[in-house]
Amino acid sequence: MLKKKQDSQNNQNEAIERARILYYDFFAGLFLYDLLINRKDLLLEQVKILKTQPLNDGDLVFFEALENEIQTNGIKNILFEYTRFFMLPFDVNENVSINRLAKKRDKNEKKEKSASQIILYLSYYLDGTIAGNGLSIAKEKVRKSKVRLNEKEFKENEEHIGFLFVFSKYLLQNNENSLQNEVFKDCIIPMKDKIIENINNKYLDSMYYNIANLMKSFLDFEMAFNVKS
Repeated sequence: MLKKKQDSQNNQNEAIERARILYYDFFAGLFLYDLLINRKDLLLEQVKILKTQPLNDGDLVFFEALENEIQTNGIKNILFEYTRFFMLPFDVNENVSINRLAKKRDKNEKKEKSASQIILYLSYYLDGTIAGNGLSIAKEKVRKSKVRLNEKEFKENEEHIGFLFVFSKYLLQNNENSLQNEVFKDCIIPMKDKIIENINNKYLDSMYYNIANLMKSFLDFEMAFNVKS
């Protein structure tokens, strides 16, 4: 009887790990443009799998909206939204403050651009810069792992939330769960709420509104799961 309970627990743990890996890959594909452009079929397959056991009852609506969009229009509208919502409207060099760059532009122009811009880099939420303290923290996590950034595959750096999702997936696949917990706590948590809030406040009629709500459900689950682990 004890062995059966242990086997059942092991099976449950393995199922949870597989689901976590799938979710991280799912969101990586939606928050890294270079992955998204080639992900139509994979995204649709992932949505069909994930919607069978949503984390929250309300998530089914979001999954179905995403599924219908991909089946009807492919990913062209999602790519358009990504470009509009997340891609920087101006060049940002490493270690240059967004606030300093803003002073070089007309205030009205900056206000108009920032109204639709959602930053996906950790440093922006820690100290208002790109490639600042957040990049140092993320690089240190990568150095502690067996994973290395493939610059040919990933144009975004280590502090980008899309890269952190990919990184988390690889850490779980390589049983580096303790380090993945660190990445979640030190790199993802500091920006997750603000990114989700900004999407929900600005883009209620978008696919990324659905995606942001799915991401909230998953990252809330991750917070609870990592506390228990």
